[in-house]
Amino acid sequence: MTIKFGIIGTGEIVKNRFMPAISLIDEVQVTALMDVDEKRAKALATEYGISKTYTDPQHICEDKNIDAVYIASPPNAHFSQVRQAAENGKAILCEKPMAPTLLETRAIVDVCEKEDVLLMIALTSRFAQSHIKVKELIQAGYIGEPVLVKIEYFYSITTIDGPSFTINQFRLQKNRGGGALLDIGVHAFDLIHYLLDGEIVEVCAYSSPLTLPVDVDDTSVVIARLASGSIANISIGINLVEGKNGIDLYSPYGAIITEKSFSQEPTGHVKSFVAGKWMEHPIEPIDAYRTEILHFLDAMRDRNVLGPSGNVGEKAMRVCFAAMKSNETGQCVATSDL
Repeated sequence: MTIKFGIIGTGEIVKNRFMPAISLIDEVQVTALMDVDEKRAKALATEYGISKTYTDPQHICEDKNIDAVYIASPPNAHFSQVRQAAENGKAILCEKPMAPTLLETRAIVDVCEKEDVLLMIALTSRFAQSHIKVKELIQAGYIGEPVLVKIEYFYSITTIDGPSFTINQFRLQKNRGGGALLDIGVHAFDLIHYLLDGEIVEVCAYSSPLTLPVDVDDTSVVIARLASGSIANISIGINLVEGKNGIDLYSPYGAIITEKSFSQEPTGHVKSFVAGKWMEHPIEPIDAYRTEILHFLDAMRDRNVLGPSGNVGEKAMRVCFAAMKSNETGQCVATSDL
């Protein structure tokens, strides 16, 4: 059976990542696009042979020829669009960050539970092949239980945007859900939860707009404690030269190290250090967006399929907001205190 998709938002992530990935999956057909920028929606529709475009999210959510929606609009629009999709019985794949506030984040989960529709959060870093390999190694007991985790994740928004760069975009505006913590920190926190099968319970953070004249953090460092007692050190930045962009995990018995695993390209390297020897672990160059979409389709067929559900996404978002509070107060913050 062909599953018919509608897509809300036709920005760069949809144009450059999602559409190229979903167009190669035989059992899916994108039947409609929605964007407030009608010209942009129509241009993408023409490129992929999509017959319908909308400028109102309510109309695409009411389209009876759609089974699922991918919501890739700015975060401040997510709650209303998720609610419209849920009330019309659509399965929902929603981009991160879920919302600009924890209250709206929880409301997104609640409305989907109320309407009994599938909600999956697009925490794509889980689906990078290098991170899947790390998960396999940890589950196999390759280094025992990791007790220290280090993440470095940077990109340069000014370099990526080039001449079109402007600070008037949602990634750099607090009321629209911008900032490094919400933009990429959420990936880092969720990946720690996923790989260690645990939960961050307390954070201490320093966050600032160090490189841009904006009202959100463009650079952040977070020290986190997990319920198990393990400790994590997360450094993130959205206007820094790209660095290692990987995750390191250490135990008394060895280490697992990745490089370029936080990437939208199907790249990444994984190596381990055990018994005094380094070993490379080959990674298949499979696109993470394709893997994510296939997982979402599996979840549509079987709601027991595990993945980044709304509740899973909320846990990572809660860490983001705890880090913000820690930076504001100068104190460590327990996620349970929010």
